[in-house]
Amino acid sequence: MQKILLIYNPVAGTATFKDRLDEFIELLQKKNFAVTVYRTRKEKHCDQLEFLLRENEFSKVIVSGGDGTVSKVLQAMQTSSGSIPLAILPSGTSNDFARHIGMGEDLEANVEIITQGETINLDVGQINDNYFINVVSIGSLPSIAHKTATLYKNNLGALAYYLKGIGQVPAFKPFDVTLEFNGKQVSQKAFLILVLNSGCAGGFKRLAPKASLSDGLFDILLIKDCNLGDKLSLFLKVLKGEHDSDHRLEYFQTERVKISGDKSVDTDVDGEQGPDLPIDISFCKKVPLIVNKNKEAMPK
Repeated sequence: MQKILLIYNPVAGTATFKDRLDEFIELLQKKNFAVTVYRTRKEKHCDQLEFLLRENEFSKVIVSGGDGTVSKVLQAMQTSSGSIPLAILPSGTSNDFARHIGMGEDLEANVEIITQGETINLDVGQINDNYFINVVSIGSLPSIAHKTATLYKNNLGALAYYLKGIGQVPAFKPFDVTLEFNGKQVSQKAFLILVLNSGCAGGFKRLAPKASLSDGLFDILLIKDCNLGDKLSLFLKVLKGEHDSDHRLEYFQTERVKISGDKSVDTDVDGEQGPDLPIDISFCKKVPLIVNKNKEAMPK
């Protein structure tokens, strides 16, 4: 009998996964898994997870939570045993990453993916001393996630970010920033920078057309400062995924980027408030990730 660790965030998204916890455990047990359950807490859960991972030989780790929860789990796994296959269930607000790898709401289907799915080598990013799996954002937009009420996000999901984002576009403040990458240095006045792994974030599904989860590269999207009309036009283009060749932005790939600028600029790491500038973002290592092998547009 294989041992499996199930980690869940009781307050992620609509906080309904805990109501189906017993059902999910039963489904795993029917697949001959011995299940250890760990409930995340706001403080010190990484230290406890590291101990749990060190003292047990788990064949898989399942995480139910948003991207921020997954990042914290990876932090524990990187310092203990990063070779255990990881599965992610969508139970956050927008669930961009989990849906990108083909995980849905059907628990029985998810168990089949966990037991029969394909395993890819996921790129794990490092920002200063912390890890991330999906996106680092810099500028006015990250503050939307932090200022959008939890109840509003849980009821409307990604739509909450769209509505809040459109309403705040006129107030987006440009900032001076310098990027160092691939032996180059670029200084620009921008109002948003995204460092992407999967190419989707905040409910936007086609932010970076070249993005791959396992190529060792991050996709950088730098949106230049422009007038209000251009901002709204570009925002709508981003919603449709028609922005990659727009002259008002720069799009490139790199395995490492250093970003410096005003310390008052907001940053966000996988949905959680990030560190002040300057920041150093780089490819860290690869982690086995279980994905839905039947999904139409799987990452390369």
